[in-house]
Amino acid sequence: MKEDGATHQAFTVSPEDFEFAAKKMKDWGVRVYDIPTVERPTGRGFYFFDPDGNLLQLYAPPKTSSAS
Repeated sequence: MKEDGATHQAFTVSPEDFEFAAKKMKDWGVRVYDIPTVERPTGRGFYFFDPDGNLLQLYAPPKTSSAS
């Protein structure tokens, strides 16, 4: 069966841990896809490659606002 589009696996981190996880990945030399971090109402993320060249994503859902 032929389907159009890209397929990838996404790894979810909390919104609070997103920047830390992104920094650690870059410190470890993870090859990041050359596009900026995507910021949407549905969350934020960026794409990167594993050592075999598979496209993966680091994703964080949007921060929820605390009710006062």
